[in-house]
Amino acid sequence: MEREGGGAGGIGEGSGCSDLEKLSQSLILPPTDRPYFLLLQGYTQKKDFVLYVMAGHTHIFGRTLTPAERERERERKRRDKLRVDTFLSAPDILPRHLLVRRDSALRGHAPLQRQ
Repeated sequence: MEREGGGAGGIGEGSGCSDLEKLSQSLILPPTDRPYFLLLQGYTQKKDFVLYVMAGHTHIFGRTLTPAERERERERKRRDKLRVDTFLSAPDILPRHLLVRRDSALRGHAPLQRQ
């Protein structure tokens, strides 16, 4: 493996990424045993990953709370504390932006009958 700035396979000087970091980013394989989300274009490459695995039955995308939002949540004493699973960095993302629920058919149960 070439060092930074070396040969055709190397990374240009001043890129800030090591060869190992670049290699590890290119070897990400999606899981075969659970759903996952694939980010096609992130807002900030240093903060956004490419692959997000859905570990539970629900998955929440959002962002970190501002100090004022944290204070409001404490005042409300929210009982439905929904934990954000994946933090995104774009400015238009809400604290709890999107909730995805896994379909019961994926867990081996019969699908719900729709009327």
